[in-house]
Amino acid sequence: MPIKYDRFVKKPREEVEYSEEQIEELLACSLDIFEFIKYVKIVNPDKGEIPFKPYRYQKKLLKDLTNNRHICGLWSRQSGKCLCYSSMITIRNKKTNEIENISIGDFFQRIKK
Repeated sequence: MPIKYDRFVKKPREEVEYSEEQIEELLACSLDIFEFIKYVKIVNPDKGEIPFKPYRYQKKLLKDLTNNRHICGLWSRQSGKCLCYSSMITIRNKKTNEIENISIGDFFQRIKK
């Protein structure tokens, strides 16, 4: 039987009452990525939901991303990181020198042609 994840998503305009402890935990999670990671789960085909336990290099990457505004990395495709299709990037046209802000998805479609 498939797991239903919509139960974890707050519905639009749904009001939620938080306890004092929950508010403190939300604040702690907003200030520290490693506090937040305690709540991240992975869906394993064999074991179901399991807690996300980052490898040492993933912890270092998260620390670097938290402490530095700009990071340039040379990473393989499947190294435990994620990029949203709608993430915005800035590119420069080599011929016209025009600078443009586009989504990663649009950029991918452009270079695919």
